[in-house]
Amino acid sequence: QRVLGWLSVFRGGFPLAALEHIAARADPELDVVDALRGLVDASLVGREPSGRFTLHVTVRDFAAARLAELEEAQAISEHHARWVLAVARQSAHSVVEQESDAPLDDLRTEYGNLRAAMRWTLERGPADLLLSLVVALGTVWFWTGRIVEESEWVEQALHRPDLTASRLLCHAMRHANVFALRRRDYAAVAEWTRRLRTVGAP
Repeated sequence: QRVLGWLSVFRGGFPLAALEHIAARADPELDVVDALRGLVDASLVGREPSGRFTLHVTVRDFAAARLAELEEAQAISEHHARWVLAVARQSAHSVVEQESDAPLDDLRTEYGNLRAAMRWTLERGPADLLLSLVVALGTVWFWTGRIVEESEWVEQALHRPDLTASRLLCHAMRHANVFALRRRDYAAVAEWTRRLRTVGAP
């Protein structure tokens, strides 16, 4: 039931690599492949022809309740968010290198996980993780044309009261500025430009 609880953080399914990422940080000694096989055999977890694993919504609700009882619940959600960050960074890097949105196909499959990670990080995650997600996903959403969605995430993220001046914060603010410009919201452009100057951005 412990691994089943971990699976409740995923949305829209997950690849084995994602669960291995969590297990490597939560319990390196655990044979996560064997644990997952047991859950599949018990029909608690489904497996798609593509190799992705899924959790029925009813089972996920049960699993989420089990995870909430564990002291590691916060850590598991953070591990999930950091896996999403790694996927987003790789996609963004590939997009920039290839000057094409073709590398984003894999990330599109993870939109459910992406949104879940952003929601959790906005509400409870560390500030550095939140800004890192904003920066990585800013590049991704720019290429996919999801300007409105990205703008909403950026606006919410940059209004967190615990943010402090840093290069990462400046980078996130520049994303906000670019998206405001793309929306032709010139008042917002002026505001982000002013805020960038207040944190010492050149």
